[in-house]
Amino acid sequence: MKTSKMKTSKYEQGAIAFADENYQKAMEIMLPLAKEGDIKAQLSVASMYFSGLGVKQDYEKAAQWYRYGAEKGHPIAQHSLAMALFSLENIEEAIEYLLKADQQNISFAQSCLGDVFTGAYNIPNHILSKFNFGFYDGLVWYEKAGDGGFSYAYHRLGDIYAKGEVVTKNEINALKFYRKAAQEGYSPSQEVLADAYRNGLFGLPVDLEQAQYWSKKIQENENA
Repeated sequence: MKTSKMKTSKYEQGAIAFADENYQKAMEIMLPLAKEGDIKAQLSVASMYFSGLGVKQDYEKAAQWYRYGAEKGHPIAQHSLAMALFSLENIEEAIEYLLKADQQNISFAQSCLGDVFTGAYNIPNHILSKFNFGFYDGLVWYEKAGDGGFSYAYHRLGDIYAKGEVVTKNEINALKFYRKAAQEGYSPSQEVLADAYRNGLFGLPVDLEQAQYWSKKIQENENA
């Protein structure tokens, strides 16, 4: 009895080449598929142009290929297009696509919107004023992103409450969000907790056992 073999699709061949870091071959395979309208191939081609893998880095071409999927409502394409547009300093349109990706619960886009409206990106006010959102909307987006598994957003909330950025300084809230991020394996938050237990910060008692616990978690992340 002959054993039938599954035929590898062109896209799969391109994906294998990409995984093997043979980016030039991946581009040679993916580009014709992208031109035929394959959204996955378009995203792959766009990402290679965005990062300069197998081709010269070109944000314009990356945006061009991301746009095909973004205009069809593909959420990954939408937030990726936003990143390309930020690189091209087309800030207003970038925010518009982040808002579209937010509607599809893309945590990375929600975190970026938090950065935009809390001032982490230092976007000029004349651009931000075109949108009906402000600092506190940014906090909501951060929490949505954190709830969706993007732990940086929790850490950023911890920083905002710890430092009293616009909001009233609140160490209880700061500790709550640092702990959430740390429990999800985010090393910067684990470092904060280790230091807090070591030195009795955020109203915590000195607890060297807990300090050692979080220090060990950091080491585990580094060795993973």
